[in-house]
Amino acid sequence: MRRNCMEKRLLQAPTKLYDKIPRWLFLILACLMVEAFFWIGSFLGSILLIIPGMLFYFMRIGNFGNFFSSMYFQLLLFLFVAILLMIWVKWVERRSITSLGFFQKRKAFKEIAKSWGFGSLIISLSFALTYLFGGVYFTDMDFSLLTILYVLSLIPFWFIQSGTEELLTRGWLLPLLNRRFNLALAVGVSSGLFGLMHLLNAHVTFYSILCIILSGIVMTLYALKRDNIWGVSGLHVA
Repeated sequence: MRRNCMEKRLLQAPTKLYDKIPRWLFLILACLMVEAFFWIGSFLGSILLIIPGMLFYFMRIGNFGNFFSSMYFQLLLFLFVAILLMIWVKWVERRSITSLGFFQKRKAFKEIAKSWGFGSLIISLSFALTYLFGGVYFTDMDFSLLTILYVLSLIPFWFIQSGTEELLTRGWLLPLLNRRFNLALAVGVSSGLFGLMHLLNAHVTFYSILCIILSGIVMTLYALKRDNIWGVSGLHVA
């Protein structure tokens, strides 16, 4: 089992940049770096988006004030986090961006679509069972064309957000921890950090974070099964 896992390309981290750092220090540093990628990338993205937005505002082109407070803006910031991570991997760690899990590129769309469909089915069944047992109830429903188009328009942006979180935890952190420690610790720490990344979610509770950590473990196993980042990103979007 251990040998089969080690043969997974997703677990290969072809860089020696961190090999001379003590293992205990690297464990702390790697987790902090994930947070640094997120906050620095979001900050740089905000600047890059706000500057042209201000120009359009003063030129009275469009209502960019609403855009900066919208879900689109919040999700789009993750694109800059992903770009920052790729720059680091390419120019500092000096390894291919493909090593983050971008394998089987010809099957990328199929992997994403299949995993997204599977994840949507699981979410739908979970919601249906929760509803049947009285865990949730409807107060209002809006199936207008405008609402449907809004939800559909958010899907690409949700993929950017979900894919970036997968790159940080499953594509970058997981193989590096596996290289220095072992697979069990790599799965546990990367999944734990994945849960802690959602501490700023609205209405967060200890139970919700625990569920996210457990789902992170499941998604890590799924990523190892598929041996790429495409499938787990599609699952995450759902």
